[in-house]
Amino acid sequence: MIKSKAKRSEFLLGFSGTSSIHANSGGTICMGDSILLKHPTTGLSYSWLRNGANIAGSSHELQAKVPGTYQVISTINNCSDTSAPFALTVNNLPSVSFSPLNAVCAHILFDTLNGGMPAGGTYKHQFVSGNLFVVQNAGPGDHRIVYEYTDGNGCKDTSSQVLKVHALPTINLSLISPLCEDSAGFTLSNGSPMGGSYSVNGSASTQFDASALGAGTHTVKYEYTDSNQCPNSDSIDVVVNALPMVRLNLINDKYCEYDAAKLMDGQNPRGGSFSGAGVVGNTWEPQNSGPGNHVVTYFYTDPSTGCSNQAVDTMYIYPRPTKPTASQAADSVVSTPGNAYQWYNLQRKINGATDRSYHPKIDDRYFVIITSAEGCTSLPSDTVDFKKPNSVTEYANASGMRVYPNPADQQVYLDFEGKVLPQGLELLDMQGKRISIQTVSSTSTSISLGDLEPGVYLIRAWFEDQMVPVRIQKR
Repeated sequence: MIKSKAKRSEFLLGFSGTSSIHANSGGTICMGDSILLKHPTTGLSYSWLRNGANIAGSSHELQAKVPGTYQVISTINNCSDTSAPFALTVNNLPSVSFSPLNAVCAHILFDTLNGGMPAGGTYKHQFVSGNLFVVQNAGPGDHRIVYEYTDGNGCKDTSSQVLKVHALPTINLSLISPLCEDSAGFTLSNGSPMGGSYSVNGSASTQFDASALGAGTHTVKYEYTDSNQCPNSDSIDVVVNALPMVRLNLINDKYCEYDAAKLMDGQNPRGGSFSGAGVVGNTWEPQNSGPGNHVVTYFYTDPSTGCSNQAVDTMYIYPRPTKPTASQAADSVVSTPGNAYQWYNLQRKINGATDRSYHPKIDDRYFVIITSAEGCTSLPSDTVDFKKPNSVTEYANASGMRVYPNPADQQVYLDFEGKVLPQGLELLDMQGKRISIQTVSSTSTSISLGDLEPGVYLIRAWFEDQMVPVRIQKR
């Protein structure tokens, strides 16, 4: 044990020549301490007594440690004087113990000290406050802590123990590069030493799933406890980047199958790439796609994040109409059925010749191009050599159709003696403007002329394989 010494005391023994020697009242010290006994004069001869027996000492001072009754004999010129006795009591030190301390880990704030006996003593260390050892200030290592106790006599003793503070384990959580919102999930394994546990945004997890977590910054924490049961942790922030907003709204999305190549359009942001049937680079080639719906995909990668996204839209390719057939019917040229028509001769397009039939004014070679409802044009028909007939009536008679009276006033009648009914009847003026159209349901029918101005008009009867025109006179 380490003993703490009480303060030394000093007592004066009087000397008065032939008078009696006086001493101060008796004193008390603790074992291991001493008291200074002193004769008030110097220059004499001195001898000291304890319990009447001589003890070593010839100075006017004596350091006394042993209990007993002390006197000093002073001598000058063969004259001696003995002082009054001084009684010294020496008290035993208290019995002090301090139980061993359990080791702690450096992450705790403080450790409560106990085990010092008798109770009521004081714990001493530079990082002790009361009975608390401030671990975080002390840090790892062996720290000797002293327990000091003072009894009722003022005597004190100490005992000590070493408090071991374990260093925390070294933890490393390696960085995770920024991810994209559609990145595949993966098992966390970037923490060391192995054997710890992971959490993501405060929730225990062994997986990092960017698509489930969404865009933003997410905290991954790794915690590990070593063999001393000391824990430590490390954490990192993982950035999940949002996918770029990609749009594809094709401005020109309808084509005819024969159209020339077109640059793609309607993509935002620009700088990506296209894919799909008929797509070559940033060009759309309808001729390589074929009729029908075609899905076009636009891919874009954000250069700042490396994240990609895509958008789709649909192109529609309309087929070219079937090549028509043109033929002469009486004094007209007629096309097979279509949506819209345009007649040509070998020199030019014929303005206004946009019906299924055309009544040429001169003999020539004619052909027709038809246009579908979607605006796609057919290949030109083969040309037909048109020769104006000498008599329209011959054609009417040949078809088995009889028209009467001609000229007519209010009504003209039509009989179909061949029993083959036309698909329809048209009444036109001589400029080709249609006045009326009607279906035929019996072998005899009529066309009203009542509201027409007098003049020449044309009736056209459409049979399955021919068109029969008949001029009539309105009186």
